[in-house]
Amino acid sequence: MLIGAGFITLGVRILRDSTLLYGGLLRTLERFGPPFPFYLDRVIYPYMEFHQEGFAIVAAIGAILVGVQLLAGFLVSLGALGACLLVLNFALATAYGDVAALATYTGLVAALILMGCTGAGLTWGLDAWLAARLNPAIVLFPLRRRLPD
Repeated sequence: MLIGAGFITLGVRILRDSTLLYGGLLRTLERFGPPFPFYLDRVIYPYMEFHQEGFAIVAAIGAILVGVQLLAGFLVSLGALGACLLVLNFALATAYGDVAALATYTGLVAALILMGCTGAGLTWGLDAWLAARLNPAIVLFPLRRRLPD
């Protein structure tokens, strides 16, 4: 639940920061650390130079949606996978050469995968309600196939 709240906070913070939404995304990312060279050459320069606002809005909305999904326990496995993609993008954009930041991002990705594999939404979330009404493989896709015994 705490991870979901953190993603919601991150998304709202991005949407409220006018410097991120109006051309300051690259400067803000540089403040956190340098990107990996292959990510810089293949993603940041070709696409983000002209579409910074779009990337910031998509990242913010994605973080809010993933946060709500994790907080509500709704399709947690799919939400955890989406959150992993967001965290990996942040790591590739800011953690080159910073072992501590890379370890933090790796730990968060591991926690998210574990959360998706264990069916975290089945206890307090909406996944238990959905799994009782739908095929559990659909509810627990892609990191889990069936309900725990």
